[in-house]
Amino acid sequence: MKIYYKSLSRFGEGEYNRYLSLTDKTRKEAIARMRIENDRRRSILGEALARLGISKLADCREEDISFTRTEKGKPICDKENVFFNISHCGDTVVCAVDDQNVGIDFEKMRKVEARVTEIACTDSDKQFIFGGSSPDPDGYITDRGALKRFFTVWTAKEAYFKFIGIGVIGLLTVSYSDIKANCQTLEKDGFMLSVYSENEKNALEFIEVL
Repeated sequence: MKIYYKSLSRFGEGEYNRYLSLTDKTRKEAIARMRIENDRRRSILGEALARLGISKLADCREEDISFTRTEKGKPICDKENVFFNISHCGDTVVCAVDDQNVGIDFEKMRKVEARVTEIACTDSDKQFIFGGSSPDPDGYITDRGALKRFFTVWTAKEAYFKFIGIGVIGLLTVSYSDIKANCQTLEKDGFMLSVYSENEKNALEFIEVL
């Protein structure tokens, strides 16, 4: 599996306009309705990375790729046996491309209120996250190990729900222990990234797009 990534600061106006021109009318209208410029740029950059990865895997031109969505809103392409999933955080956008279904999520690690675990984590998740640690007096998760485990659980669950294509809902309906066998999680430069795939050949190759 290939993970393509690029920062908005490297995504110039010419590239933006080129990839915007490749989108269909409905997608252009949806992007035009986005009020924040960086949201529009992230959206087009995600599609640009997807086109790049799909074109290489399917051996086709980027211009010959069409995107649609499932009934539940998951983006898919028109190439047989080619799958992709996009995530973004801050200035960076990532796109996983593979020959089997995939879900990806990444988040910047930061101080988090412990009460978030009540709506996002099962009892077994909380046991895994906290171990012998406790939130600080202000109710935040500040222990380094606990924080790392929290974002492992959070990104793994988001990747899983994006894999099954229903959006990030029902976080309490699944535990990290139920999905971790098919989830690869890694920490880099203060970010946590998780990829969910049932492809046993799933070795991750990261490609920075300049």
